[in-house]
Amino acid sequence: GGGPSKKGKPSAADDAGSPGANAAEATSEKACRESARAELLRSAPQEIAKIRQESLAFAKLGGSPASADHLNGLYRRVRFLSAWAGMSGCTKITELTSALEALLFEIGFKLSRATPSVLQTIAQAVDCLAHLVQKGDIAGGETSVQRKVLVVDDDEICSYAIVAALKRAH
Repeated sequence: GGGPSKKGKPSAADDAGSPGANAAEATSEKACRESARAELLRSAPQEIAKIRQESLAFAKLGGSPASADHLNGLYRRVRFLSAWAGMSGCTKITELTSALEALLFEIGFKLSRATPSVLQTIAQAVDCLAHLVQKGDIAGGETSVQRKVLVVDDDEICSYAIVAALKRAH
């Protein structure tokens, strides 16, 4: 081998671990997150309107076979919004959509029924999402806060399903 010696020159791998490279990566990640957050705030009202349409259609059709299509559409949209909010650092939206996603999963896999109380919970979760986005109240300051939830319902199965969904979301 007759090329010049590369001794003493730092390689690209050495640069990747340097404080400057880490700072540049953090800045790039922050810019990407801020861009995703701005796009989420811009597009979320339309996405939440579609989620509301799916949830109303699902509620109107009850347990009929046709309601399964709306439940699947609702689940996909909520899951998409949850992932998008998570990547954007929108913790409040992520937490709410994750809990709603878990509840829809329970219904979809027949682990719980879509009782009137569950349908009301879905509608209220969608309303809460819309309110959070409208107010721009999307990022919680504390990510490891221990939360307590009181589940009250006169239907024992419904209470069980809600508790199971909340545990799955956590």
